[in-house]
Amino acid sequence: MIRHAGDSIGFFSMPCLGEVECGDECFIRRDTDRIFLALIDGAGHGASAKEVADLARKTLGGQPPCADLERCMGVLHDQLRGTRGAAVAMVNLLWNGCEWSGNYTAVGDVALSILGARTRQLPVSDGIVGVAMRSKPVFPITLHRGERLLLASDGVSPGFAADLVGTQLPPKALDLARRIVLVHQREHDDSSCLVFVA
Repeated sequence: MIRHAGDSIGFFSMPCLGEVECGDECFIRRDTDRIFLALIDGAGHGASAKEVADLARKTLGGQPPCADLERCMGVLHDQLRGTRGAAVAMVNLLWNGCEWSGNYTAVGDVALSILGARTRQLPVSDGIVGVAMRSKPVFPITLHRGERLLLASDGVSPGFAADLVGTQLPPKALDLARRIVLVHQREHDDSSCLVFVA
C-alpha cells in the first residue's frame, strides 16, 4: 500500500503473507519548513493490527502540531490502552535554511536509520505503546541535505540499511521505501518503510 508518494517523502507497506489488510501505517504532517512523521506498527498482523494502527493514526491526526514528542507519545499511549498496542516512531523536523534538525522518539520493534556519508542506526526504547511503556526518551536528530531517514517496522529484516551502503539509491523516497520492503520483507509479518529525503 502506498500511503504517501513523493520525491522527498514516501511510504510503502505490504501485508503479511496470506493477509489482505496491513497493520502498518504512517502519519505525515508537512508545512513549509516543518515535518512531522510517524510510523505505526500495530501489534500482530492483519485486520486486528490494522484496527490499532488506524486508531493511532486517527489520534495523531486529531492532535495539534506536536513539538513535544514525549507528550504526544503519552497521549497515544493513553488512547491505545485496552488494545494490543503498537510500536511507534515519531520524528519532528524543522528546516533552518541549511539542514533539517529536531528530535525523535521511538518505542517498540521499529528501526530508524540515517543514510548519508555514513550509516547511523538510531536508538529505540523497549515497550509497546498502549500496553507497557516505562520511558519515552526523546533524542536530537539532524539531517543534512541529501541524507535519507528510514523508518521501518519489524516486518523488514534487520540490517536492511547496511545492505544499502555503497549501492545506487533511487532518488525518490517512495521508490526507496518500496525497494526496502520488497527486498527485505519478512513474510510472517506486515512490513513497511517510511522514507524522508532531506
